[in-house]
Amino acid sequence: MNEFIASIKSATASLHTQLEQSEISNVIMSQLVTEKAYAEYLSRIQCMHEDIEKHTFPIIHTIIKDTAQRTKSTAIAADLDQLKYASAVNKTFLDAAHSPDLNFNLGLMYVTEGSVLGGQVILKNIKKQLGEDIASRFLNVYGQQTGHLWRSFLIQLSEYQSTLSEKEKMTIIDGAKYGFERVYSILM
Repeated sequence: MNEFIASIKSATASLHTQLEQSEISNVIMSQLVTEKAYAEYLSRIQCMHEDIEKHTFPIIHTIIKDTAQRTKSTAIAADLDQLKYASAVNKTFLDAAHSPDLNFNLGLMYVTEGSVLGGQVILKNIKKQLGEDIASRFLNVYGQQTGHLWRSFLIQLSEYQSTLSEKEKMTIIDGAKYGFERVYSILM
C-alpha cells in the first residue's frame, strides 16, 4: 500500500470505526435487518452521493478521469423505487464546512469510493437476511469492477498526491476526515 494511502487510512481509522459502530450500521449488518431499515439506510446515504456527484465530481474530474463511471445516486433511487420507499429524510451531506478545494474534495472521494467496498460486505448480509431478489443495485454498483475501480481510484490519487506539498496532502486527509464525519451525521 502506498505510504500516502496508508496515512489517510491511519488518520481516518477511528472515524471509520465510529461509523461502522453506528446504530444503523449495526442494524443493517445484523440478522434482524428489515426491508424498512435497509431502505432507511439507502435513503440516508442518497444525499451523500447526490451531493458528491453534483458538487465534487466537477471539481475532481481532471484528476479522477473516470468520474462518469462512478455515479451511484441513480442506483440508490432505483433501489428505493423497487422497495417502494418514499424517503422522509431531509438531510444534506455537504454543509458550510465543505471546501471547494480540489484536494479537500479528493479526500471526500476517498470516503465515497471506499464505501463501495463496504457495500460488498453489506450486500452479503442483506441478501442473506432479505433474500437474493432484494433491491441491491447500489450495494453492487460496480459489480465485477469493484476491486478494479477502487485500485484505479487509488492509483490516480497516488499519482496526483506525489506532486503535492505536505500541506496540500493534509488537505486531502482533512477532506477524508470531513467525509467520514458527515457520513456519520447523516446516519444518525
